[in-house]
Amino acid sequence: MEVYVVTAFNPQGFYVVAIADNLILARTYADAEWKERKGAYNMRVYRKIMNASHTIKDEIVYTK
Repeated sequence: MEVYVVTAFNPQGFYVVAIADNLILARTYADAEWKERKGAYNMRVYRKIMNASHTIKDEIVYTK
């Protein structure tokens, strides 16, 4: 099963915003968090396979 992991990051660090089962929902979460933080954090959405470790094959499918 594919999942989408939404992360917020800046030079000081990062945190996970959400995990969603579809890209549209993940992008909605990323956009809402970016707006709430007034652009202080950049957003990335990764497409991952559930229960798989982090690999170079994890694809960034959205940035803000």
